[in-house]
Amino acid sequence: MASELENSIRSAAAKVAAYVADAAVMEVTTSYVVVGPTVTAEDARPAAKTVIRLDGDCHANSTDARGAR
Repeated sequence: MASELENSIRSAAAKVAAYVADAAVMEVTTSYVVVGPTVTAEDARPAAKTVIRLDGDCHANSTDARGAR
């Protein structure tokens, strides 16, 4: 039967593992807007997205000015 100390250690280890998993990925998204008299932040369109994982994987997407991939 697991002791209270053992359960606490397991719980803490699970929380640390979750923090490490969250910190192991960096995602950067770049958007653009076409300047005009009625432009708002909601008009922004995706221009590029890069995902970098600390294990060395990298994935990048980019679009042209019309939004086509």
